[in-house]
Amino acid sequence: MNNYYVLAPGSTQPVGPLTLEQINAQLCAGSINLSYMCSYPGASSWMPLSQLPGVVFVGAPMGGCGVNAMAGKPDNYLVWSILGLLCCWPLAIFCIIKSNSVNTLWMQGRYAEAQSAAESAKICNIINAVLSVIIIILYVALALASA
Repeated sequence: MNNYYVLAPGSTQPVGPLTLEQINAQLCAGSINLSYMCSYPGASSWMPLSQLPGVVFVGAPMGGCGVNAMAGKPDNYLVWSILGLLCCWPLAIFCIIKSNSVNTLWMQGRYAEAQSAAESAKICNIINAVLSVIIIILYVALALASA
C-alpha cells in the first residue's frame, strides 16, 4: 500500500499520498509525530499514526534515527547462554542476563541499546564457549597425565 494520507492535529487538509518510508522519514526528521492521524484507501476511518502497521518511530528520545527498527529484533543468544550453564556457569549467568535484556530493551523501543546488548550477549557466549573448551582440554590432559 503506497497511498497513505496524513492529517495534522487541528488541520482539515491531509498530506499525501505518502509511502511508509516517507512517513517514517518524516517521523524521524520530526516534521510529523505519532499524534497525527492517517488514512489509506479502503480504511474505514482515520487512525493515529502510532496504530498504522509498519510505522516505526525511532526519534531522538529512543536512540537516534539511524537505527533501523524495521530490520527486526536482534538475536538474543539465549539458547547459547542456557547451554553455557553446562560448563562455565558463573559466566553463563551473566550471559543469560544480557540475553534477557535484549528482549526488554527492544520492547521498550530502545533499539540501539537492544542491539548493543545482543552484541554483548554474543561476545559473552563466545568467551564462555572458548573457556569451556579450554577447561575440557585441561581436564582431559590432567586425567591422561595422572593415568
